[in-house]
Amino acid sequence: MTVQTPGDPNDSGWDRDRFGENVRRLIAILSEQLGSLVTETLGSVVAAVFRLWSRTRFDIPLGPNLGFPTDFSRLERLGLPDALPSTRPSSNLIAEGIGGAPSDSGPTEKLRLANEWAAALQTEMLRNGDRYAQRGLVLTTYGFAKVGDRVQLSVIQYLKPRAAFRARKPEPIRLEGWIFPVIVRPWLGRGHGPRSEFDGMCWIKCKDKDGRQYPAILTARHALRPKDAPLGAEVKVNVLLPTPSGHLREQSPAMDLAVVEVDVKDWGEKVPTRNSSVVGYKPVRFITSRGNIDRTVIEHDGFLNGTLMAQAGQEPEFRARLIVDGPLRKGDSGCLGLDLEPVTYGVDPQPYLLYLGSPSLRRGIAGYCSLLEQPRIIWDLEFHR
Repeated sequence: MTVQTPGDPNDSGWDRDRFGENVRRLIAILSEQLGSLVTETLGSVVAAVFRLWSRTRFDIPLGPNLGFPTDFSRLERLGLPDALPSTRPSSNLIAEGIGGAPSDSGPTEKLRLANEWAAALQTEMLRNGDRYAQRGLVLTTYGFAKVGDRVQLSVIQYLKPRAAFRARKPEPIRLEGWIFPVIVRPWLGRGHGPRSEFDGMCWIKCKDKDGRQYPAILTARHALRPKDAPLGAEVKVNVLLPTPSGHLREQSPAMDLAVVEVDVKDWGEKVPTRNSSVVGYKPVRFITSRGNIDRTVIEHDGFLNGTLMAQAGQEPEFRARLIVDGPLRKGDSGCLGLDLEPVTYGVDPQPYLLYLGSPSLRRGIAGYCSLLEQPRIIWDLEFHR
């Protein structure tokens, strides 16, 4: 970290305004560093206490890191013999409104099977929601969690921290003789907005109300400055990368996403590309200045209405979130993630996710992302590369 010294008041060339500006800059940097340390320490304490709380109050022995299976770099390499049934769920266990061909996604037969059972778990949660309802719910996902010494396909309910400690004991789901855990985690999410060098931007074209198509980037709303900018205002994306500034055209608090129109000269020679929309436990690749970083989707939030909840021009009721098995760095919000599954079929990787941050205040636990298909439907986006 390089900080310019404030200056010497005894120097005849001393500039009072510059001195004050540099002092304020130094204080801001030190405050940010201290704040990050305090936040992470607090997150570690909360996670450790809640893991003990889960064991004593719920009789659910979460593995290290609140049960995130971070010690597995690739789910498709695992046999997962005890994670889920070896046979497909009966057709009556999956509601008609849940589509998206859950069996079509996954690099191995076992992970495609996991998608089908995730659809069955979502159906059970929809049909008997009152039985599993918890106060302070932030997000429900279906994915792999480490309970005891086993990795199991589970329902994960993320609650506000205070609500998580007050939650009632979650009831496991029993389907066709198999017991699927329902686990509670405190949502300790933090965006990874400031402080990064460069990451892959999500280039798009969008239409205004008059049908005019304009060049833009899709990015994380929490990374915009000023934070409370109204539509039409000039904004910057607060990451240390050559991201063009522009004018805010769309924003969604629910999705934590924003569309920023950029100047034509910043657009360059981009060409249209298709995005991947199939939800699944699959390998993904994030484009960063540190090189390509590969991760695996270990949780997603279901298949309702094909692949997600989205209606053109409407703020979504639910966010399409996917959890990957490791975070990126602070400052990588808005980083583009590619779906690597098409490579299996001889097709180039496709835009798939937008990285937003970590669901835990601790480092190295997991990362959460937005599925690009949801804003594509809502804002009629066209992806480019």
